[in-house]
Amino acid sequence: MFRAAADWDEKYGLEGLTGERALYANRTLAFMSDMDAKFFDRTKKLNGELALEARNFSADAYEYDVRVSRGPVVEKIGRMIGIITKVTSRIQKETVFSR
Repeated sequence: MFRAAADWDEKYGLEGLTGERALYANRTLAFMSDMDAKFFDRTKKLNGELALEARNFSADAYEYDVRVSRGPVVEKIGRMIGIITKVTSRIQKETVFSR
């Protein structure tokens, strides 16, 4: 269900990570995917169906994947996943892995 992670891994791969950082990043992506599935599967059970709206927003410095579902029991539920693609402030550091 977590479409963005696969797309982003190709575009913003994990090749810059080594050792424990790569393991952590992969565990993080697996956790996000599992939670995404649980989140919307439970919503589907409560509402009887799942009407998802998905939108992607991007600019030079970021990309966002947003999903929202509406229904009779859970009236509105959603999540947003973002990735920073470019440093925009002097207090930010370059990132290798961002979700």
